Formats: sequence, C-alpha cells, structure tokens
Amino acid sequence: MGHRRQIAEERQAHPHQLPVNHPFSIFTSVLLAMLGPLHAADSKPSVLPAGDAGEQRPPAKGATLRVADFGARGDGIHDDGPAIAAAFEAAKADGVPSTVVFERKVYRLGDKPAARHYFQMIGHQDLVIEGEGATLLCGEGSLAFYFEDGRDITVRGLAFDTVNPAFTQGEVVAADGAGTLDVKIMEGYPEPPDEAFLAANGHEAHGGGGRHMIVFERGGNSRNTRLRNDHLYIRNITRVSPGVFRFHVKEDYLPAMKGAVAGDWISYGFNKANLTAQVVAAKDKSASTYGQIAANRVGNITFENLDFFGSVNGGIRVSDMHGDVTLRQVRVIRKPGTRHLLSTPSDALHLMNIRGKLRIEDCSIEAPGDDCLNVGTLLERIVEISGDAPREMTLCTTDNRYYHYTIRKGDQLQFLDTRTNKVVRIRGVRNLRMEGNRFERDGNAVKGADYIEISDGEDLKIKE
Repeated sequence: MGHRRQIAEERQAHPHQLPVNHPFSIFTSVLLAMLGPLHAADSKPSVLPAGDAGEQRPPAKGATLRVADFGARGDGIHDDGPAIAAAFEAAKADGVPSTVVFERKVYRLGDKPAARHYFQMIGHQDLVIEGEGATLLCGEGSLAFYFEDGRDITVRGLAFDTVNPAFTQGEVVAADGAGTLDVKIMEGYPEPPDEAFLAANGHEAHGGGGRHMIVFERGGNSRNTRLRNDHLYIRNITRVSPGVFRFHVKEDYLPAMKGAVAGDWISYGFNKANLTAQVVAAKDKSASTYGQIAANRVGNITFENLDFFGSVNGGIRVSDMHGDVTLRQVRVIRKPGTRHLLSTPSDALHLMNIRGKLRIEDCSIEAPGDDCLNVGTLLERIVEISGDAPREMTLCTTDNRYYHYTIRKGDQLQFLDTRTNKVVRIRGVRNLRMEGNRFERDGNAVKGADYIEISDGEDLKIKE
C-alpha cells in the first residue's frame, strides 16, 4: 500500500529514509473497507528472553500436549518438524481447547519441499502454542507457521532463527561511481548468488521480499544517509575473486548510489534467489510465501513474547482477518552476539485488512530490511456504475499471496474522491455477488471483479 511508518524505536541508530505518502492517481473514486480500531501502546524496547513474560498466567484449560511426548528432541541437530507437526494435529483432532508445550531447547526444522511454511495450520481452533523459551531453527528457504481459517489461537514464548542468514553482508572495497560496488563478504556470511547461478535458474538479482542492497556507514551502526534511496536494486552479481563480488546497480538506481564509498558496509537479502528454480517452483505453490508467521482469515489471534532473529523474508504477516489481532512483547531484532546488520531482510510486521481490533503493545523492532510496520486495508477502484441502479457498481479487486482482501455483506465502505483525498460518503454493503471467473492472472497480481450494491441513502454522485 505504500504506507511506511517507522513506529518502533531502534535500539541502535538505523534511520530509515521513508517516502512521504502520495495520493493515488486513479481516475475515478476509490473504495476502502474500513479498518478496525488500532490500539498501539507506547513501544518500550524489551530485551527479555522469550519465555520470561514477567507475569503469572492461570493454568491452561483443556488438553496439554508436550512435543517431547511425540518424539521431539530439541537438540538443534535432528529434524523435529514431523514430531511437532504430530502434536499440532493431535491438538486439532482432540476436539477440546488444547495447549502444545515446548521446552527451552532448540528445535530444528528440516525442509518441506512442497510448502514455504513448515507448519500448515489449517482450521485450528482454541489452540495455545506455549514455547517456554524454545527456539525454532528454520532451514534454508523455509518459514515456520501458516495459519488459515481457524479461530482463537495464541502463539507465545518462542524465538525464530535460521540455520544460515537469509542475507549476506560485507565491506565495500571499491566503488567506481558508474554503477558497480566491489564487496568483500564478511566471515560467517553466505556468498550471494552470482551471475552463473542467477542465469541458470532464471532469477533476477532484485525483487520483493527484501531482495535488495542496503548501504551502511563503516561499522554498521547507521545507514549511509548520503544515498538518495532507502535501498538499491541490483541488476547483476559477478565474482571478482575468492570472497569478493561485484554488485551491478540497476540503471534507475544509479543516481541513488553516488553516496556509496569504499569502507561502507552493505547487506543484500536473497529472498529465494539463492535457491534453485525447481525448489522455488515447488515451494511457491504454497498458499502463502511470506512471513516467518503468516495468517489468513483467522478469527482472533495473539502473538505474545516472541523473538524474531531471522527469516527468509519478513516477520509476521496477516491479512483478511475477521477477528482481533494482538501483538504483545513481539521483538524483531538483530540476533544477539552477532554482527548482523539486519533483523530480517524485509518488513518486520505486515498487518492487512483486520476487521476486529489491532492491538500492538510493548513491541520492539530493530533494523528490518524494509518497513518496520505496514498496516493497510482494502483499496478498490470503481470500474463501472450501473446506469439503471446508481447504488450498484463494479469494482476492480486485487488479491495475491502477500495480501488477501474480501468485501463482505454488512461491511462499511468509505468512498474517497482521489482528486481531493476527501471522503464523499460512507455506506454499507447490502448485497454482494461474484460473476464468472473472479480472478484473472496479470503477472504476480490476481485481478477480478466484485459486484456490490450499497445500502439505502443519498445517491453517490461519483461521476461529478
């Protein structure tokens, strides 16, 4: 949606140069589904380890299932994914409110070839995932949780990390000013995919989900503010010598890179560009491909006392949520004890189209590769208004794997004049129908048409 707000204090100085919001350049009026109330408490950075919430909770009611009883070792070596998944399935099948309990150990998750998220949590209800300070260690190219069509879910007391960083970082050893930066990769960080690998697998060196370069001052304590952009898109990557790579900046980003000099530090997020085409094609069949935790169409979900030290792309992503969403003591931070320039290569929190209340309390966000917090709602363009029935109209809707939006009967809609950015009317949806094939692929976006009838009231004189 383009709304970039840095609302959390970074514990070290990493200023973001975020664009000012701009009006939407759409010919006719725009329709917005009203977002539920936003309750954001003052952010007070916390460094409590996951599992130390600082408060006494009453014992959970219902069944308690321990992942150890299903064979999970928590030694950080063996693949504990199948055992943990079995515990979740048992909790779903028992028909009563359930708590799945971990121990304060490291649980390694192997690969799941046909899914981006290891745990596909479909239709779970009345579930508490009690981490007790456990760490989930995700494999290369994999994310942790995907929730869909459930209700009353709590995820608490977990830390999320990756086997290897999903980004590389290094020091600029040469900058020619004409579009290339030679970078020596720092010890302990993976090499970037080079030209041969990118070409063989049909990947571009730039893209969404954090596949871009960020330039920092020497030492990494602050971003290079001499640059004219928050990040740089890379056109190609070539190998210069062992451990040294030449990053070719995309042409339209050349004016922005002039402030980069030898001695600067850089980060570069992969977001799947380091995986083979076959692996990416299989995983991209998933219902969701973004966020260490992703959720769609869940009624009431709480994220509490969670630490995010790493991810393929983002931290938490939710969309089309018909209940409340609560984030309490969620920390997206650079892994302690490392030299990581980033906490995550892309957005820390992406919270879209929530019909209930959104509560954000005592959370801390540090050095994400893109937005700290992105909150948005439904935006649709009015394509046609019925000449016979001025309260009936056709809308152009969008839907993709990052955001899901559904207009429903009873929704309150806000009509916006895009020329003046002023609200024209607020009306309710009386009827909604879909005709034909709703979705038609257009690149990565999915487009279609909603046909709605708004409630009685003064007619909207939209064409004026």
